[in-house]
Amino acid sequence: MINRFQLHCDVGIGLVGASDQGYDPQIMMQMSTDGGETWSSERWRSAGQLGQYQHRAQWWRCGSGRNVIISVAMTDPVPWRIVDAIVDAKGATH
Repeated sequence: MINRFQLHCDVGIGLVGASDQGYDPQIMMQMSTDGGETWSSERWRSAGQLGQYQHRAQWWRCGSGRNVIISVAMTDPVPWRIVDAIVDAKGATH
């Protein structure tokens, strides 16, 4: 069971003066539980407007599966780097 997925990346990187794309950059996450054959719905989170350096991009209650793959993407025209990711997971007990 994946309780939380947090992406450590550049945050607070919105563009100055942008009124739409780039003002509040968004990160999309999808999860596959069958090794990439099928994917969940897109779940979007903000990467933070300009100066919001304490912002966290995280997703809660992601689901469960045996062969989990997580995919992230950003389409806004901002420079961003992925530094790390945290997966808060709990294994099933039998």
